[in-house]
Amino acid sequence: MKRLLKAIVVALCFCTLLTGCKDATATVSNPNELIVQIGKEKITKKDLYDRMMKDDATNSIISKAMEIITAAEIETTPALEAKAQELFESYKAQLETQGDFEEVLKNLGYESVDAFKQYCLTNVKADELAEKYITDGWDEIWKEFAPVKAKMIFVDASEIGNEEGRKKAEEAIAAIKAGKTFEEVAAEYSSKEDLAKETLYTRDNSTLDYNVLAYLATVQNPTLSDVIVNKAANGYYVVQVTVTNQEQLKQDLITYLKSLTTFTDKAYGFFYKKHNFKVYDIDVYNTIKNNYPSYLGIDK
Repeated sequence: MKRLLKAIVVALCFCTLLTGCKDATATVSNPNELIVQIGKEKITKKDLYDRMMKDDATNSIISKAMEIITAAEIETTPALEAKAQELFESYKAQLETQGDFEEVLKNLGYESVDAFKQYCLTNVKADELAEKYITDGWDEIWKEFAPVKAKMIFVDASEIGNEEGRKKAEEAIAAIKAGKTFEEVAAEYSSKEDLAKETLYTRDNSTLDYNVLAYLATVQNPTLSDVIVNKAANGYYVVQVTVTNQEQLKQDLITYLKSLTTFTDKAYGFFYKKHNFKVYDIDVYNTIKNNYPSYLGIDK
């Protein structure tokens, strides 16, 4: 829900514009009522509604729904208010480079500074909402992602041959067991020194070699691996698993999961479904279905 500056004010207008649904499409009360006139150009309620539906209805509805859901799920504490104020000040500094702050906000669709502050608070609460989803379902999420922290050495055998590559990997293991630091050994033997940095790895990691992932899935405690041949059979890994403890990994896993849009959309979708989020206008429904299907309880 960190999609910057999605206007909420448009959604607030729906309450005064809409009367209900007809053929699964929302209708407008007094559609010909004049809202704005500039010279000979006139803008009616229907014109305004059509513009909202075309430009920002979906984002505004989702944002307003999130405001309602987070208000019900997440308590407004002084700590969250402080985070929201910090976020507000950060955005304010960026927007002031574009002109008068209040005018810029109006151009973005916010009716007041307070409305924008509410957006910032909702944004902060949305982050807490994702964390609540993780902590409430921790046991299943732990099993699903199976996180560990590890360091790795990769010996590229594509030029030196497999026999020599395996020999070097075995030498690396012997050096670590003899007391050299993993980083020292990696600097000497590894073709990819960046792998020597302690990193959080999970079962869904798409960058790791399949054989390394398979090995990590079996590890229960910190340990040093034997030589692991990579799937392409042109190199060898040495893996030192450094952390497997749930409590030690919990905050790192939470931070990682909250960085994944696919995961946070799933988390938000859980709460949208819990709070009976329904969309009656077919155009808005289809847009949400295409872009945020989990919010409607639909699996991709």
